Amino acid sequence: MMLPEYWCRQKLLVVVEGPQEVNGPRRASQTRVEKPFARIGSHESSEVVLSDPSVSGRSLYLHVLPQGVYCVDLACDGPTEKPQHGWLEPDQSLVIGPYLISARAIDDMPTDAQGKDPLQRGSASPPYPIMKISARKHELGYRRLVRRLTIVGRQRPSTIRLTSRSVSAVHCVLYWDASTLWAIDLLSGNGTRLEEDSIEAATLPLGSSLKFGRVTLSYVHLQEDRSPPQEPRQELAASAAEDDPPSVSQEENADDLMHRVLDQLIHVDSGNRKRRQVMWLFLAALAIGVTLIGGAILWTQIAAVLP
Repeated sequence: MMLPEYWCRQKLLVVVEGPQEVNGPRRASQTRVEKPFARIGSHESSEVVLSDPSVSGRSLYLHVLPQGVYCVDLACDGPTEKPQHGWLEPDQSLVIGPYLISARAIDDMPTDAQGKDPLQRGSASPPYPIMKISARKHELGYRRLVRRLTIVGRQRPSTIRLTSRSVSAVHCVLYWDASTLWAIDLLSGNGTRLEEDSIEAATLPLGSSLKFGRVTLSYVHLQEDRSPPQEPRQELAASAAEDDPPSVSQEENADDLMHRVLDQLIHVDSGNRKRRQVMWLFLAALAIGVTLIGGAILWTQIAAVLP
């Protein structure tokens, strides 16, 4: 079976040291992951499954870059907890529940010196992908991907946060390597779809759309500088719900989008409820009217035959 082409040829070797045994050493096992990323946790579809009730379904994400292996803690316990992320050294171990995790890239080892943190703003260089966010065909705004790694989801460590129950807490990773945009699903509940096809990892052609339940991210444009993101004029003119492009600070702020998505979904749901209420009121009034008219006709007929 031919493996798909990824952004690099490196694979991962993940070492898991199990829970400490009584008066004994930890047992270690190795997993060779035949791709340049790994999702680690108790989820049965994880590349490395940790079968312990204290471990989250999606606990850790490993991503191979030319500078080495980068890790992101996906299991934040609360909104105030700061997510942990950073470069993973070959001899470094991470604690996940009762386990110790270490990993390194194999096959064509990366040799570049570690540079900017890929989760930080400014780690990407121009051109920048411009993403349009919509919910139920209502346009909500644009985001410029100024990070090499962007996490999409409902809560931290997501940097594009979408308040919708159809979106998982951490839903997918967007990876921009200065020429190609990748999407990697994080074992999300509703899955990540490229157009209508469910994906694990795939490249996004310019003009394509990712779908997370009721929310859509469309790859609409490439921008060469850091001015506020602008959609091509003809696209804006054709939009049924045109919004002014946000400023740079708004565009790079994850929190303002949460409220816009939620408000739009509530607005649409509220409109649907109002239409249903009006319909039921109309049907109830019609039924009452028909009953009254029928009763009046029946009473007239009865009165006509009575002596």
